[in-house]
Amino acid sequence: MADTPMNGARVIIQTVSDLGADAFFCLPGRGIYPLINESVCFPNLRHVHALHEFAMATAADGYARASGKAASLSLYMSTGVMNATSALFMAHRDKIPMVVLAILCVFFGIFYHVPLKMFIYPALDIETGTAIFGTWQSGLATILIIVGVVLGLLVLLVGLLAKKVRVVPTWTCGEVQENEEMIIPGTHFYKTVSSMGGLKQLYESQEKGCFDPYNQAGKLGLALTNFLRWLHSGVLSMYLTWVTLGLLIILFIVCKIW
Repeated sequence: MADTPMNGARVIIQTVSDLGADAFFCLPGRGIYPLINESVCFPNLRHVHALHEFAMATAADGYARASGKAASLSLYMSTGVMNATSALFMAHRDKIPMVVLAILCVFFGIFYHVPLKMFIYPALDIETGTAIFGTWQSGLATILIIVGVVLGLLVLLVGLLAKKVRVVPTWTCGEVQENEEMIIPGTHFYKTVSSMGGLKQLYESQEKGCFDPYNQAGKLGLALTNFLRWLHSGVLSMYLTWVTLGLLIILFIVCKIW
């Protein structure tokens, strides 16, 4: 390991391994690939993944309960953490040791200069300011987020404190309804249009999904899948036919020997 070049992902995985963990829980994804690649270099560290953050956090919780070791869990910030919130709450309530790397993203995302200067640069033996890393104006973005949250809270506060509430009767098609419990569905207003000749067929076709690109593309993809499934039947003669047709196409169309 000493001769292997050090990088940020290796620092994280090395730290997890040094803490005594023998399992690393994370979902496969583009942002996690460096961690997964580095975890392969540590035979004592088993990579455990799941298809959903809640299932993975629950598995990490069970690992910590059974082994008595702190579970190392990597989550995507925002939606990933929200999906695992209930499992993380149960682990916190029962005092289960768990290291959640996504929580660090909140601090590192805003004050990224701190981990760069204190951890990343020293670990990679890079002089501060010499490496070309992509940075962003985290201070301005944080201020804008805080301003948006404050404005939202002010709107909510004004709505809660407003005492003037205007109550009006139900108004339907220019007529005031005396019965407040009367409910008139709005779909009936265009029923006369949908029953007209020519338009009726269009409405019926739309209800069947004929004009839905997603539906039509799905049917086309399903038909193509069934066709390919029929071709790949596992029969040797079918595969020999494929090879022969491909060879003829190469000879007569690509090479133009005819």
